[in-house]
Amino acid sequence: MGDLPPESSNAYEVGAKFELFDGITADIALFDIHKRNVLYTESVGDETIAKTAGRVRSRGVEVDLAGALTENINIIASYGYTDAKVLEDPDYAGKP
Repeated sequence: MGDLPPESSNAYEVGAKFELFDGITADIALFDIHKRNVLYTESVGDETIAKTAGRVRSRGVEVDLAGALTENINIIASYGYTDAKVLEDPDYAGKP
């Protein structure tokens, strides 16, 4: 694996946190990450070969809700969506 190029990336994220109701908070974050030379492995017969994908992208959203519904009941709810895709690669371009 010593001759493989290093992985590099650019990441952008924006988010906000706010109070929906008394004691209930919400967070939301949007992200867009572009990476180059992401390491992956393939099995060929009995051998495992390490390769790098040309350029990949991950973008999505994360949402969290947290707080106290009553004095004895707390709630935490989270949702995350990520759309990951290989953008440039001889074998995997266009695939998730």
